Amino acid sequence: MADLRAEDRLVPLGDLGDYRVAPGNPDIRGWDIYGTGDEHLGEVRELIVDTAAGKARYLVAAVGGGFLGIGRREVIVPIGRARLDDVADRVYLDGLTATDLNAFPEYHKGRFDWEQERTLFGGGEDRYAHADYDTQRFMGKRAQGDEYLTLHEERLEVEKHPVQVGEAVVRKRVETEHIRQDVPVMHEDVTIERRTLAPGEARSGDVTITDDEVHIPLMAEEATVHKNVVATEEVVIKKTRVEGTQSVEAELRKERVDLDTSGVRTETGVRTETGVPKKKEPV
Repeated sequence: MADLRAEDRLVPLGDLGDYRVAPGNPDIRGWDIYGTGDEHLGEVRELIVDTAAGKARYLVAAVGGGFLGIGRREVIVPIGRARLDDVADRVYLDGLTATDLNAFPEYHKGRFDWEQERTLFGGGEDRYAHADYDTQRFMGKRAQGDEYLTLHEERLEVEKHPVQVGEAVVRKRVETEHIRQDVPVMHEDVTIERRTLAPGEARSGDVTITDDEVHIPLMAEEATVHKNVVATEEVVIKKTRVEGTQSVEAELRKERVDLDTSGVRTETGVRTETGVPKKKEPV
């Protein structure tokens, strides 16, 4: 590749047609970005490469954007602020939230050069000594050349949801009870009292002997029944939760790893079909 001018040394990886990601290093463009609490922040849109050093200095993160991507923007993040997941194809910005990521400088393709880098991030080339540009931190265990085999297993996950198993009916019914109750009542009665009159005690006009009648009204109390509806008690209907147990069963699968050394030769023997070294017989 021809030498580039100083201002051209920070170039998007997509613009370098004959520039390839080094073997063993993943091309993270298109990977999802996660932050604090596994919050999904966006995706890696581009890598900004320092062509002179042969290193990625920044990643371009596409963040935001709702329906149809409206409001989506791209920001520049120093490569050392990111960390690759040890196994999965995802990038972590530890300790950052969506709000934090949106505060990073906005990226405009074709306008990000060394001059703008100094304006946005300060310092000279010595800035790359800062932890924000630490590619070892960015690569993590992937930089060690280790191979990883992920084991999986199925685990039982039980969900509980309410179902109606019946209904309780509380009814109010009318009962008739015959009541007999004694009530004191009053009535008037007539008694006759006779007394002898002394001479001269006769009432005037009482000297005539005739038939006569005296009508005296007699009164009595009569019990009349009135029925009144009154509230006597209140019935409170409550539901209570009764804890019990229910057995659930399922067949779960688990991945295990076995080491097969049958293809390894040793200095003291030859490989057999079972993988156990066999001593050479003397000729």
